[in-house]
Amino acid sequence: MPKRGPRPSSWRSGPDPVQHKKYRAWIQQKNQAQFRREPWDLNFEDWLDLWGTDYERRGRLANDLCLTRLDLELGWTKDNCTLMERREHMRRCGERKHNENV
Repeated sequence: MPKRGPRPSSWRSGPDPVQHKKYRAWIQQKNQAQFRREPWDLNFEDWLDLWGTDYERRGRLANDLCLTRLDLELGWTKDNCTLMERREHMRRCGERKHNENV
């Protein structure tokens, strides 16, 4: 039986592995939002525009960037999303949870 590995010719994002990595990250974020029942209205091109040249700063460390919503009560739209450092995002989420419990 032949080995099955990456098949760039079948990728929706095209054969570029960097673009494919970004496409997979977009799909993952979209699926997570849908799982949390958050409205999602960001196509792949909008998502790429929001990240711009900062995509490589994406990550899980405090100084890394994450894509978040400006108003956490509204859905994921181009006008309601911004990049911010993860520490700031986590602080905002913590304040929101604290205010919900008061």
